[in-house]
Amino acid sequence: MAKIIWNKNIELENKIEIEKYLTPFLWLVPQWCQKIEVNLTCANANYTAQILTRYEYRDAHLDVATDWLNQTAEKKTSDLVHELAHNFYNPLYLFALDNFDILLSENESAKYKQSMRESLRIFNELGTTDLAFAILNKFNEPKNAD
Repeated sequence: MAKIIWNKNIELENKIEIEKYLTPFLWLVPQWCQKIEVNLTCANANYTAQILTRYEYRDAHLDVATDWLNQTAEKKTSDLVHELAHNFYNPLYLFALDNFDILLSENESAKYKQSMRESLRIFNELGTTDLAFAILNKFNEPKNAD
């Protein structure tokens, strides 16, 4: 299981709150990811949580915006599951982006290349979102009373 490294500037009450929603889903972290560095970022970011996958270094950086702290429990869980799920898709997505210029000739238009990059980004998000939904649906499935 990945080791969690907490930014030393995270106040204890915020660490406890993030940990409460992150810990139950650490089993989602792929085996290649040895550690996740968690940071609390400023409010009004364009996200409530985001992850930077660093496959080559066997780690990830999870930024949680202070806005996340004000979300409902369901939204907090959903956001963190979604970000953890990114670690399954991001290595392939990042490989494709890094090698994109090799795959397309110099004669291809900049507009076409940008369109293809955006399509890759969208499909990365779609796959991640679908995986996160499947996990959350299974996790929230009513238990059999047998």
